[in-house]
Amino acid sequence: MKRLSEVCKMVGVTRKTLQQYNDIGLLKPTVKTEGGYWLYDDESIQMLMTIQVFVEAGYKRAEIKPLLTAKQDELPEILTDAIEKLKAKRARIDGMINYFQTLINIADLPPEAFKTFCRVDLNSAFDQKNFKSLFEETLDIASGKDGDGEVVQASVAFWLRLSAVGALVSKGADSEIVQDNIKLAYESYLNCILQGLSNDEQAEFDTFPIANRMEIFKECVLGLLSEQEVIENLTAQCGKESAPFIKDAVLTFCEAQSSKKED
Repeated sequence: MKRLSEVCKMVGVTRKTLQQYNDIGLLKPTVKTEGGYWLYDDESIQMLMTIQVFVEAGYKRAEIKPLLTAKQDELPEILTDAIEKLKAKRARIDGMINYFQTLINIADLPPEAFKTFCRVDLNSAFDQKNFKSLFEETLDIASGKDGDGEVVQASVAFWLRLSAVGALVSKGADSEIVQDNIKLAYESYLNCILQGLSNDEQAEFDTFPIANRMEIFKECVLGLLSEQEVIENLTAQCGKESAPFIKDAVLTFCEAQSSKKED
């Protein structure tokens, strides 16, 4: 037998929680001593652990009691539902982790770019959306709901770095800060590629001359910057000069990197 305080520490619940469980008949102590102690045997502690799993899965207390007294042939359906609830919760948590990782990427941008990305057009963002739906869409994207999460996160890092250059127009395409961010965008781009390759394909890619890699990177960026939607987004976020500026900065970077290899 274990005292209430010991059970609280073991299972990670509060005294108030166990008192409430007692009041609603969800879980009563095995014994209440004359001295006022509540004692729980191993079976009751195991029941408490099961209750807490259902609580963590999102079940309300009123829903849990009948689950605990279900017949054996009812258990597969009950537990399958619990598993689905937990999977949904895990996916949401994974999405939040990736969402915060995206915020870390933004916070790591140069001050000029950080300020730009913190300016949000609320009217546009919330057009025919409420906050809940907007946030859930963001989580779906960040967690890679429609694809591999790591690839999606790498793609987010690549795009943030690349588009952040558009906020640095005043610095000059060949300036150190701009070229440093193009380099980071390139590294994120490589990560995107490698995430989608097998080990053999990665080994083959590693043999590509730097000039070839630069050509691939350049084609990717120029392809992106030729899309009207991308141009409009960059213009709205960083100004109309941002897209051509990014193009110039990437061309400068690719030329410099290719020259280094040839020297």
